[in-house]
Amino acid sequence: EMMQPAEGQEEHALFLDLVQGRRDEYRREQAYRTENGTVIWARAVMSLVRSDGGRPTGAILMLEDVTDRKALEEQVRQIQKLDAMGRLVAGVAHDFNNLLTAIGGYAELAREEVSDPSPRHQLDEVLAVTRRATALTRQLLMFSRRPSIDPAPLQIDGVIAAMTSLVE
Repeated sequence: EMMQPAEGQEEHALFLDLVQGRRDEYRREQAYRTENGTVIWARAVMSLVRSDGGRPTGAILMLEDVTDRKALEEQVRQIQKLDAMGRLVAGVAHDFNNLLTAIGGYAELAREEVSDPSPRHQLDEVLAVTRRATALTRQLLMFSRRPSIDPAPLQIDGVIAAMTSLVE
């Protein structure tokens, strides 16, 4: 009653394999659609039951709802993608920052050599844009950094005293 037609046909074929003795058990996870249209994930384990003589007498089907686990697995995949993106951003930002440092340095050297106001103004603009790009790069680096843990000495007697006053 829960299965979509295509899934039901596959389940039926696996059941026939089981009953006809081509396999003793099968396990799989798949999506099922409930009567109200909700999709759930279930792990199905079907085992063949045999008589003392080894003849198949039936089958046992166990379904376990693994929807929450599947959702958590998807969240983990998304977190891993974000982590990889953060590392990529950090690498690009570092390389870009190195280029900006070189551009800014050469613009500063050129500005010192030029006395004509027009080219000097243009070099001032290059330096201003370089500073804005450097600030943007810093923001990207901050985004990609993991929070750092700063261990510090702890006066345990003070912590215990504070906790004791809370309990009393």
